[in-house]
Amino acid sequence: MWGQINTAVDAVKNGLDAQIALATAEQKEQLADAKIALADIKIAIAKLKEENAALKKRNDLANKITSSSKCYSMDIGNGQKRAICTKCWEDDGKAISLNNLGNGAECPKCKNWYEIDENQFENLKD
Repeated sequence: MWGQINTAVDAVKNGLDAQIALATAEQKEQLADAKIALADIKIAIAKLKEENAALKKRNDLANKITSSSKCYSMDIGNGQKRAICTKCWEDDGKAISLNNLGNGAECPKCKNWYEIDENQFENLKD
């Protein structure tokens, strides 16, 4: 009788040990999945921070841009402004400074030409 009880106790103990080991393995797997999910979230947050910084930079720049006669101008401080290409700003969001050609100004990137008064813009004055 004691032998049967000991065998039964051992069987229950072995069953519990196996169940604990299985539960531990499942918990380790769940923890690994959670770590992967956390890493994915960290990557997503980093991308969002980068995108947010770019949008803030673009917004700060956009606040300095105004329409000025036949092109856009950017406030560079002290009441001075710089002529920038309207096409490049509208198409690409890039504030490309115009170059003085003597009889107007040209964008070095897209080659658009502007007939403007060079004296209005700091970057076009001789």
